[in-house]
Amino acid sequence: MKKLLIVVFGEKRHGKNEVARAIAEKLGGLTVAFADALKLGVEMLVGVPHDLPDAEKETRLFYGRTARYWWQWYGTEVGRQGVDANVWVDRIVDYMRRAPHGMVVSVSDGRFYNERVVPSERLAEAVDALIAGEVDEIVVMNVLVFRPGLPETDMHASETEVRDMRKRALAGEQLFDEVILNDGTLEELVEKAERVAIQVAR
Repeated sequence: MKKLLIVVFGEKRHGKNEVARAIAEKLGGLTVAFADALKLGVEMLVGVPHDLPDAEKETRLFYGRTARYWWQWYGTEVGRQGVDANVWVDRIVDYMRRAPHGMVVSVSDGRFYNERVVPSERLAEAVDALIAGEVDEIVVMNVLVFRPGLPETDMHASETEVRDMRKRALAGEQLFDEVILNDGTLEELVEKAERVAIQVAR
């Protein structure tokens, strides 16, 4: 039996959520996010609803700041810098440990180098250790989605690091298993994601 973990990377508004959901639905799996745990923390701290609609992320203010500001601050300055760089990765590890045999999990918000799932890095090692004896194998895959033409104005670390990864990948560096170019309609993006899912299933 296998567990399948797919991490979708990209900058904001590039289509990560749509790709992650399409892959999970095609494979009969679930979509989660590194940010799920941190959003619950922000909700408790400053009152930003963890399920705040996308349309309100940049417009609705909490203590004079947008929801996106609070999520970035809590995720990076509090979590990654204040606790441990892998704190949100570890929460996904916990989730994978509890997931049943054969589960497909699609992570919708990869942004940092240490969130890439490769055999030599922390997440794969931790998952292997946690599920040792429970399943025969865990299959991991990293996918980048890129939407050309969007401005590069957000200079928070959660954006600049994934932006650098994207530029290196488009220059030919093998950072991802698949790169999806989001240069058409939403329906075309979903079709591309579903084709990736079919490749994974094979």
